[in-house]
Amino acid sequence: MTARVKSVLQQWDDIFKEIKSLQSDVELFKSGLTNHKESSKQPARSLINQGINLCIYADPMQPPYSLNALVKLLGEQYNISVSVFVHSSMHNIPDDLKNFFPENGLKDKCENVDIKLRLVWKPVGLDPSLVVSPVNGTTILGEVNIARYLCSLIDGDLSLNFDSSLGCPLNILLIDHWLDSIHKNIVHGKQSDFLSIEKIIKSKLNESLCIINEKVSVVDLCLWSALKNMQLEKKIIHQYSKWYEKISPYFL
Repeated sequence: MTARVKSVLQQWDDIFKEIKSLQSDVELFKSGLTNHKESSKQPARSLINQGINLCIYADPMQPPYSLNALVKLLGEQYNISVSVFVHSSMHNIPDDLKNFFPENGLKDKCENVDIKLRLVWKPVGLDPSLVVSPVNGTTILGEVNIARYLCSLIDGDLSLNFDSSLGCPLNILLIDHWLDSIHKNIVHGKQSDFLSIEKIIKSKLNESLCIINEKVSVVDLCLWSALKNMQLEKKIIHQYSKWYEKISPYFL
């Protein structure tokens, strides 16, 4: 056997060894991914079992309507106590804001609750804020970001995790993109920004029942909230009646 043949055989032997090593790495990766999925199915439940306190500061001129729906969903899965307060700097806010959260499924006592949530109406401007305790100093700013956080606690289609039926990587990317667009182009945008995104909304809702696909996501809830705060409620109900019929049960 010539030296050249020996060299080629050695190269093949090295290649096979590398392939076997890669196969082993792939199997380990798949095993780790499976274990990760199993261990991450109830991360929120594990956290909530310790009990968490949430305090939301919101402006009555810009109510975060999406949070109304998300808290309702939380109340279906956890024991949750809610209370609404009016800051001393505020006077005579509407009754519907004093009773902002749905009573059905929510606890009015503070014993044996998983989540204790307080809403404080205060002149904070366009962006509500959420303070999470016992993680001291953790503040989440903006309705879409608060919605992201609350969604991480919810099991189901609105959840921003890979166990959700909406939770393929592409849909996660689309959800994040839309939430950022709502915050930038509608909540904080100029008229030209809104007109631009309105065309995209029209195109999406002409193609499917909801923004991401046929199922309601957190995007639809935040979009409805932003449009309602722009006093476009009647126009949207008339123009996109099927979409409104799809999302309205979440706010009842």
